[in-house]
Amino acid sequence: MLLGLVVFGIGQGSACHSVVQCSGHSLAKGTRRRLGSLRRTTNNLAAAVGTATAGALLVGLLSTAVLSRIATNPVLAGIDATHKQVADAVRVNTEARLRGL
Repeated sequence: MLLGLVVFGIGQGSACHSVVQCSGHSLAKGTRRRLGSLRRTTNNLAAAVGTATAGALLVGLLSTAVLSRIATNPVLAGIDATHKQVADAVRVNTEARLRGL
């Protein structure tokens, strides 16, 4: 499904680019400038949304992979921790991540 969306997006982007290029040459000079600005703004917005989507997908895949490896790790499977120990570990982890930012 993801591959289909990527192919569809590339096709739409290339078709839109051709249409804007062809129609832009028939416009007046001032209108062409506005069209160019709008096209660049749209391109930048699409790049930002694409980057954010790809980043979210990669973070999701990475977290899923890490959590599944932690769950199947035999060393970690035998650890019995109390609720307070788990809460303390989560607090320390959170503080370390916030310091890292």
